[in-house]
Amino acid sequence: MSVKEHIHDITPLHAHIAGALILSALTATSLGFLASAWSDRRAEISTTNTTLSSLEQELDRARALRADLIRVVHDREASITPHPEYIRPTTTNELAAELAALAERNAVRVESLEPDTRSPNPDIVPIRIALIATFADLDAWLTTLHTHYPDTHIQSLEIRTTSPDTPELNVNIRIDWHKPTIS
Repeated sequence: MSVKEHIHDITPLHAHIAGALILSALTATSLGFLASAWSDRRAEISTTNTTLSSLEQELDRARALRADLIRVVHDREASITPHPEYIRPTTTNELAAELAALAERNAVRVESLEPDTRSPNPDIVPIRIALIATFADLDAWLTTLHTHYPDTHIQSLEIRTTSPDTPELNVNIRIDWHKPTIS
């Protein structure tokens, strides 16, 4: 029997069955590709979820470290005493009043405080101060002077005892005050 004769023997039912088988084969092949692609996509999603999970753990560790660092900074800031603000008098009288108040706060007695002879530099005002203080009080006064008045410089310091029996000292100081420039 030849192919032509064989084709005439095919009934419509056989043709539908053959078509259904071909369509089933094509559908199965398509579903196989779809299942393969879906499996690959699920593997990518699983890998992405694993990576995301590890990144979230790393982020949590970074947040905890940041919180620890913030606590350390706050603790350090709380333990640091702030730098005293510089006092900037603008006139000789203001400076004299500030120096007298500073002496009083440090238990130093001011005997005299007066501007010295005119300086060749108009931006510098020489001031002579006579004090009576113990060594410890004088040291505290000089330290505070240096800290709060950085625009003053001690040019001379003369210390004498008042008597061998007392801890008080007679102190003569010459300070140069560098007046602030007006801008």
